[in-house]
Amino acid sequence: MATVIVTTLDDLVDGTTTNIATLNGTPGGAGISLREAILAANNTAGADTIDLTGVAGTILLTNASGQLPITESVTINGPGATNLTVSGNNAVQVFNISGAGVTVNIDGMTIANGSITGNGGGIAVGTGSTLNLSNSTVSGNSATGAPAANGKGGGIYNNGTVTVTNSTISGNSATFNGGGINNFGGTVTVTNSIISGNSATVNGGGLHNNNTSRRMDIIDSTISGNSAANNGGGIFSNNNSTLNVTNSTVSGNSANAAGGIYTLARPATITTLTSLVAAATRRTPDRAKPPRRSFRPAPPRSHRTPPTLPARSPARA
Repeated sequence: MATVIVTTLDDLVDGTTTNIATLNGTPGGAGISLREAILAANNTAGADTIDLTGVAGTILLTNASGQLPITESVTINGPGATNLTVSGNNAVQVFNISGAGVTVNIDGMTIANGSITGNGGGIAVGTGSTLNLSNSTVSGNSATGAPAANGKGGGIYNNGTVTVTNSTISGNSATFNGGGINNFGGTVTVTNSIISGNSATVNGGGLHNNNTSRRMDIIDSTISGNSAANNGGGIFSNNNSTLNVTNSTVSGNSANAAGGIYTLARPATITTLTSLVAAATRRTPDRAKPPRRSFRPAPPRSHRTPPTLPARSPARA
């Protein structure tokens, strides 16, 4: 394990990134950048730490290399979501996490204005990788491109394991599914967080849980003001996936069908849902997709009990 301290907001590589020890010994003239720190951590065995607590402002990703690729386990500590923003400059994805067994912990920053023709405008998490996001904000990111291969997960696109704690996912957009978070191939847990103001052109404005053994747990959180043009303005959960919503609020979301929560085929487990408030739009208000009612056919006519008729009065002479 090694630690590198980021000292500049510039997005440059002019130091030696062979490993963290070398970068610490031979930084560039402008100091150590976040990109240099990540490249050095990728080249250093073990779970390393990148310390950004001493910088404040905005890191604009302007380097020709584009996104920040993370391929080794690392903890990235920022000074707080209101103090530091890592921005894709509305041109590139911000973080791309890949590699089986890679665990990335991100704390105390804002990830904003990432953009990709593909999936995961803010953060993409690959198969077998884990992201633990805490005390952070993911906002204003977008995933575009032709459905269904692209346009998933404006804020976060997950194929591994994602845990979001004490964070806000807001104002992200996707041209297909999952404006805030798209759980395409793994597990997502959201705890004590806010998912708000996200949008999707098709399904799952706030959250989208894909089909076949995907799992999403929402705990002590608020899902509000999200929208989808088709189904599930707040949350969309697809066939054979698992959705658990516990002690949470779902309000003010909108969609063509089921503005709040839409579950397809497999029902959701919902415990202590604080609020399902109608969305203030012409579209379907916040409510889960209603279950199908069972229908019992009427018995054959020969088995029906004949009605009891009143007795006739005797005829008068």
